[in-house]
Amino acid sequence: MRALSLVDRNQDHCEVVTEAARQLEGRIPKLAVRLIDLILDDCPSYVLVPDEELQSSVERALRVGLATVPRPSSDRLDLEQAEYDGRRRAEQGVLLPDLLRAYQHSVTVVWDGLVEIVSAADPDRLDLLMRSSMHVWTCVNRQADAAAAGYRQAQEEQNQQSDMLSQSILGKLLTAASPEPGLAETVAASLDLDEHGRYAVAVLRHPPGRPLAYPTRIAGMRCVWWLRQSGAVAVIALGSADASDVARSLMLDGQVGIGPAVTGLAALSRGRRLAELALASRPAGGVTLLEDNLLKALTTAVPEVAAVLTHHTLGAVLALEPGERDLLLETVAVWLDCEATTAVAATRLYCHRNTVINRLHRVEKLTGLRLSDPRDLAMLTVALEVLDTRVRRPSLRSNGRDQLV
Repeated sequence: MRALSLVDRNQDHCEVVTEAARQLEGRIPKLAVRLIDLILDDCPSYVLVPDEELQSSVERALRVGLATVPRPSSDRLDLEQAEYDGRRRAEQGVLLPDLLRAYQHSVTVVWDGLVEIVSAADPDRLDLLMRSSMHVWTCVNRQADAAAAGYRQAQEEQNQQSDMLSQSILGKLLTAASPEPGLAETVAASLDLDEHGRYAVAVLRHPPGRPLAYPTRIAGMRCVWWLRQSGAVAVIALGSADASDVARSLMLDGQVGIGPAVTGLAALSRGRRLAELALASRPAGGVTLLEDNLLKALTTAVPEVAAVLTHHTLGAVLALEPGERDLLLETVAVWLDCEATTAVAATRLYCHRNTVINRLHRVEKLTGLRLSDPRDLAMLTVALEVLDTRVRRPSLRSNGRDQLV
């Protein structure tokens, strides 16, 4: 026997279903008990639904469904009810497969009830009811689809709310000067992180207007992100790895600063501050590991002291005409890069070694420093690092043909 569509069904078919559904409405309490027994036996997660709520929900769904099955209209109250029930089950933690099985049981209970009523009242009309079976099953299947749609929508909203909450508490932990008691524990539970594990923090400043995909794994290490307007902050679970492993493996557009490994989620704010220093110590871009730029990071961390030190050490040189100033600064920078070896510096600078010596003597005279004194040499090195960071001048650490700006 071919299944009939709604168009194929004639008035006789509709009358049989309508009358049987009307009589079945009087048996809703009994139908609900049977349906609830089936659901609880076959859908374990329904134990999360309070008994009274499950009873009223099943009876309401049966009542609305039986009123709709005979002649569905454009105003499908049964679908609205199913969508509401689906959302509610998602909120309660019922599993989606259990929800769908519950609707499968409901169509079985309703169909058995219709067959029982027609068989008792007029067995000769069973054929008409059977020819409407596809119609009945389609109605209930549409209810199941509506319930599943409501379930998924509620689940998506829950995930969004959970993500927002996780972002909020992670940001609070990363920016707190001193984390509140219990905050690290809350973050650990929310993000499934080891409260006492080893972590590296990376601060990313990406090009404006360029969307980025934030990886959840870096070289096999789990990574969670806190997004902010100026970029993003990554918390990487190191395990037995080190921050240098992150620096070698992180491949993102933009500027990235990575702090040293810290132990425990409560130390993430310190890790974030150190990563910010790493980022500030190399503003030209790329991935910067704090441990590779400690001197620049030190001068960046205390800018006022760094400015005083630079003025005190190199003030007289900085007061020169730009041409001579840049020439002397570049000579000293290259000489230091060459481990204070005059001959090598002369080769880098494309000049005679005596020229390098004369320029170094000129610096000593202007600054009052003695380049043979380790303390004076340290002061000069720090002052050059401050200049290199502040004016973002790559040429202090590049070849001798580059011009200082």
